[in-house]
Amino acid sequence: MKEDFEAYIKHTSLIPNHPFLYDYLTVRESIDLVADIAERADIKENAMNLMKNLELERYEAELVKNLSLGTKQKVSFITSVMNEPKLVLIDEPFVNFDKHSLSVILAFIRDYINDTKATVIFSTHLQYNQIKELVSHNIHIIGSKQIESVEAVKANDYL
Repeated sequence: MKEDFEAYIKHTSLIPNHPFLYDYLTVRESIDLVADIAERADIKENAMNLMKNLELERYEAELVKNLSLGTKQKVSFITSVMNEPKLVLIDEPFVNFDKHSLSVILAFIRDYINDTKATVIFSTHLQYNQIKELVSHNIHIIGSKQIESVEAVKANDYL
């Protein structure tokens, strides 16, 4: 039973609303730290591909403390999914992005789902059509206790 739980946790990732990153590491050092902790050098190459997808290549040598909150959130996405978890939980992932960055992160999530067949669950207060098009199910919760409705949203071809 314990082994099953450990395997489940190993393939689960959480991306919090406020990124947990070390201010005095560079973006590259942040990524290398996570890969080293996971003892998986192979995921560093994957992380570099993710950096390209999230348009972060120019920030590779930048200290985290000098990044905007939206850019920190993108780095948090990379460090959380570079080992390709099968379940990704995300808390308010879209609030720190401008219109262009929102499009980039939504395409990133869509592609991640397609490439890994992972389940991505996120909470958000935003009701943009771009976000609605990404989801296959939408749950509305009122007052943290009552579920107002569970509706199946038209799933896109890629889900």
